[in-house]
Amino acid sequence: GRPFFAVGTALGLKAWSGSMFEYLMPSLVLDEPIGSVLHQATRSAVQAQQDEAVPRGTPWGISESAIAGQDHTLAYQYGPQGVARLALRRTPIDERVVAPYASAMALVVAPAAAVDNLLALQALGARRALGFIEAIDYTPQRQVAGSSQVMVHSFMAHHQGMALVAAADVLTDGRPRRWAMADPVLRATAVLLHERAPREVPLLTDPPRLPTPRRTRGARLVAEIDPLHDALEASQLLGNGRHAVLLRSHGGGHSQWDGLGLSRAQDDLPRSDQGHWFYLQRRVGGPWASLSARPAPDPAARYTARMQADRVVLGADWPDLRCRTTVWVSPEDDCELREVTLCNTGAHPQTLWLASCAEITLAPLRAAEAHPAFSNLFVQAHWREREHALYLRRQPRLPDELPVHAVHFLASSDGAPVDVQACADRAAWLGRYGSPARPLGEAADTSRRLAAGQALADGATAGPTGNTAGNTVGSTSGSTPASA
Repeated sequence: GRPFFAVGTALGLKAWSGSMFEYLMPSLVLDEPIGSVLHQATRSAVQAQQDEAVPRGTPWGISESAIAGQDHTLAYQYGPQGVARLALRRTPIDERVVAPYASAMALVVAPAAAVDNLLALQALGARRALGFIEAIDYTPQRQVAGSSQVMVHSFMAHHQGMALVAAADVLTDGRPRRWAMADPVLRATAVLLHERAPREVPLLTDPPRLPTPRRTRGARLVAEIDPLHDALEASQLLGNGRHAVLLRSHGGGHSQWDGLGLSRAQDDLPRSDQGHWFYLQRRVGGPWASLSARPAPDPAARYTARMQADRVVLGADWPDLRCRTTVWVSPEDDCELREVTLCNTGAHPQTLWLASCAEITLAPLRAAEAHPAFSNLFVQAHWREREHALYLRRQPRLPDELPVHAVHFLASSDGAPVDVQACADRAAWLGRYGSPARPLGEAADTSRRLAAGQALADGATAGPTGNTAGNTVGSTSGSTPASA
């Protein structure tokens, strides 16, 4: 018979995986009569989802979605997720993935509870500029060291679509349902929706659970490093076959593309002061502090580094500000991306200046190291303000040389940045007798002579306590402007 079960005095109906999708997808477009089997089953399912989350202290809403596991192309994997009490299949006892779209679908059943749950997900950082992300993965085996959750930063069109239909159902008094039920085929079979719940429900035991949770081991591909207490810095190599980034735990390193050095390199660990640095200015006219342990650490900040198989995360924490810089290389394109996330942990809003700095060479590493000043003479820069992009070109020195192009650009920003400027004058940024450890940091002025690409700066606002602002900076190269 039908897999009914009791939830107190209410009636429940089991589904294959116990997901919100299985229960609520029909409710978006079908007019389920009050008192029918489907009407009672959907409400029991939503209540069971809420009850499952209470002892865990997390938001509710489990449905099939992408998970934090990735394949060799770094694409998120997809799988069924559900609540064990609602599922016919055996659900792993320690696997748990919360999908925001599941809460949005519940608007048609419990709008107040769904809105509260979406606000809780937003407070955890699950809402970005394009809406709610795919999921939050709480599965222990997929956690990195020191964290209890992993954000699945992807967007699936059909999940976003179901969330929009659910919102439209609530805001337009069920108009999507009326549209669907106006279809002659559905109207001819609508009598099936009037199935009433049985008066007597035969007992159906829950699927047997594993006696104890599986023991989990810590992630083996993650290294947590304190960069200020290591004699020799740990290094991580990121790449896709053509574009590579060598990054050290203190933030230094260099980038290469097809055998050419994009930024200046120094292969001497104790004296390494070259790299793609991020600086932060916390007040107008104040000092610039690096977001990594080098080159200009702030004594008031605590610096960390986490090296994973596909990315490096550099941390800088102040009493009222938390910064995370994530560096990775695109597996499809010859492009490196560096995302800086600023979280205000203080009591007041903050306006911050962020600078992305690198010494561009676009030349073979040995040639740039042998003649540093001579190598810089052939690099030209052009700032396109509308694109927030600094275009760089190395002028061929010999007749048989081909030009090399690169672009340093602001790829994305949460909200509108206060201002975005570029500075390609090394003297203006470092100042006389200055160095990356003591930059002068004059405001970027696009009227200056752009001769050797050096810095890209923007102002960002971190709102009230708990608010997060993210900025992603990209760098790419090619033999032509179009390919770069």
